[in-house]
Amino acid sequence: MPYPFVQYKVIDGQPFIVGLEEGAELLRKLFMEIREFVIDDTTYRITEKFLGSDSRYVGVDDQLHSYRFLTNWMALNEENFKKYKDTRHSLERQDMLMKILTGNILSMFKALGHHEEGKIMALMEVRGDHSNFKENRMLTFKGDFTTNVLLPPLCGLGKAVSRGFGTIAEKGVPVVSYD
Repeated sequence: MPYPFVQYKVIDGQPFIVGLEEGAELLRKLFMEIREFVIDDTTYRITEKFLGSDSRYVGVDDQLHSYRFLTNWMALNEENFKKYKDTRHSLERQDMLMKILTGNILSMFKALGHHEEGKIMALMEVRGDHSNFKENRMLTFKGDFTTNVLLPPLCGLGKAVSRGFGTIAEKGVPVVSYD
């Protein structure tokens, strides 16, 4: 499935709609018309709105950046879930998740039309959790990662990002700034 340019999220009970590239243009056009949206059978009525815009470099950087998952990261598809489950050593599982994270970043880059020449490096500290998705209980992950990549704020990584999974924020940076 292609990377979605419009993503719906609920962070600490607060609904967000994030647009990237043409998704941002679409949200600008529809901003005044948006009154509510539905995620997992829950309707979020919009009583206040804030339209922010951010234009920044996305890609490999010469500095490290630490991010946290604001919402659970759905890293595993059916195929790699079986591999993950069959892997007994925690270091092998961690290595597998780091490769998946790197692949998630590259998939986002491809969708954004960004060709990356630099090597992506990542270290992560995540723990398993569970989330309900399409009436199934799924293994998801919570935690943090550090990488040499600049990523857009509130973007999603992994599976089901259009529905809010895998939303990230750079550590130490406010999720939303009204300045």
